Amino acid sequence: MFDKIRNKISNILRCFFAPVAENPLFFIAIVVFSIACVVTEAIAIGNFRKWITIYVVMQSSLWAYMLSWVVYRWDKVWLKAVITSLWGLAALVEMVHYALIEHPVDVQSVSLMLDTNPREVEGFFKQFFTPWVIAGTVAGLLAVAAVSVAVGLSKLKITKGITGLSLITATIMAGGIWRIVHIAPMLTIDNVDDFTVWISQDPWHPQLANFLQMDYADPVTKSAYITKAVSLERAVFRQWASLQPTLFAEEDMVAPAAGHGGMQLVVIIGESFIKSHSSLYGYHLAVNPRLEREKADSALVVFSDMITAGNFTNMSIENMMSLNRLNSSDSSHRDWWRSVYFPLLFKKAGWEVYLFTNQYDPQSRSSDLGRMFFDPFVVEHCYDAYNKSQQPYDGDFVKAVVAENSLGDNPMDADRLTVWHLKGQHFPARNCFPDDSALVRFTIEDIPDNKPWLDDDKRQQVADYANATLYNDSIVASIIDLYRGTDAVVVYFSDHGEEMWDTAPAGNRNKQRPDDAEWMHRQFDIPFVVWMSPSFRRHYPDVAGRIRAAADRPGSLDGLGQMMLDISGIHSKHVRPDESVISDSYRPSKRISAQGYAYPD
Repeated sequence: MFDKIRNKISNILRCFFAPVAENPLFFIAIVVFSIACVVTEAIAIGNFRKWITIYVVMQSSLWAYMLSWVVYRWDKVWLKAVITSLWGLAALVEMVHYALIEHPVDVQSVSLMLDTNPREVEGFFKQFFTPWVIAGTVAGLLAVAAVSVAVGLSKLKITKGITGLSLITATIMAGGIWRIVHIAPMLTIDNVDDFTVWISQDPWHPQLANFLQMDYADPVTKSAYITKAVSLERAVFRQWASLQPTLFAEEDMVAPAAGHGGMQLVVIIGESFIKSHSSLYGYHLAVNPRLEREKADSALVVFSDMITAGNFTNMSIENMMSLNRLNSSDSSHRDWWRSVYFPLLFKKAGWEVYLFTNQYDPQSRSSDLGRMFFDPFVVEHCYDAYNKSQQPYDGDFVKAVVAENSLGDNPMDADRLTVWHLKGQHFPARNCFPDDSALVRFTIEDIPDNKPWLDDDKRQQVADYANATLYNDSIVASIIDLYRGTDAVVVYFSDHGEEMWDTAPAGNRNKQRPDDAEWMHRQFDIPFVVWMSPSFRRHYPDVAGRIRAAADRPGSLDGLGQMMLDISGIHSKHVRPDESVISDSYRPSKRISAQGYAYPD
């Protein structure tokens, strides 16, 4: 009787283990490729995530077993090779991604990819894909191809120790089922708030928070997680888009006012401009001669303690163009998608509103910021003028916009808010200024060799960044010149900071290090200046005085809209004087980034 039971159990285990026994190399390849991310980090920096590795092995064993059943039922060489190659390519992507930015593929990686235009893609490859990286990637592709062919052609089978191996496999798979039961509720979440709560949870230690488990997960689990996160992000934009018409339709959105008869408020959004690399803030190279001249003439106020809302363009602009406050305890005021797009208040108050962005155009509506800037309702009801295309260089873009909209010819006799969004110093910096620019004056000889990692190539990158900054200075000055004869205030700042080799062993924004105060300052500290025309200073001495008095106050870009409304004099239920950095009612408070990082004040 016991022999029959034992034989029955043995037969069940043999049947259970048959897909693995028939294709052991396939099973092993799927598991090994699935743990590529945690293995890469352990090898690269010696950080072995024990529990997450165990989780990934359990999950990947479950997927490997299910796929083994597929190739067991349809025993085709090509099928095994194709599935193996797909998993191998996923592993290679993880390894290359980690080699480039010291971080696994995550939601932010995919969001940035979806929000990247062709020029930025070209810049990314020029910046990151060095000959060594390309060679390594090609070698990786060849290795994946070789393994896939070997697995597809393999005739290796397991014929001994099946009972023990099947019990081990079943135990690991049981863990995989437990993991899937833990992860599955994520797929039922239908709003960003609950998703944020879920990804922040951990079993007993912050290093096991769900978002970390997902960042290092197997390809199937990670794909489900990223797909869910991106879909919720897009749902957030839909929520924002549906809210704007409702708010704009409110009769009391703004209070009636007579207007100023020609006030020009101008916002210039720069890109990747490092505060410590501006000569306005003490940088050793004269990269901002035009703006320094404005400062010497008392027209320019340099703010000393302003930070960005997020160290990526989309995070920064989403929050600066809305009237939310990131450190608010009330989610309805904290979340940008629950807030009004502040240019709509200007339009409602009778102002003209212009938008000129050299990073997006009406054809960019599929990307995050393209959806915001060129939302159909906003385009129809907010803008009096906007750009229809982009240019390779900001100088060409400004010239094209001026010509198309007759900015230099027509009198500016209507109150107007104009937003300029430049390409600035986006990496690689060498792509940000033309070859024939007369402003290319810095060379490798101007960059001190005072850091152990500063070889000639990196010093050249620093020189390129300095030349891009010098070129950008001339562009900002040319925009200021457009408004010099009007009652104008021009606010210029960078959307976020950046890394550069002469200040840190990095040449671009890479791994997030919010616990490192120096990293936070490099990434989040931004140049922020306010230029006031002579006419504006004469006609609005009180506002000019308040702007000067605010120069050393701590501020953040999520307060930009409140500051612009304060200068305009527009009265609205959406105005909060205590959030305008130039207001006498301003109350400095703890600064929080869009990612939830606490700024080290």
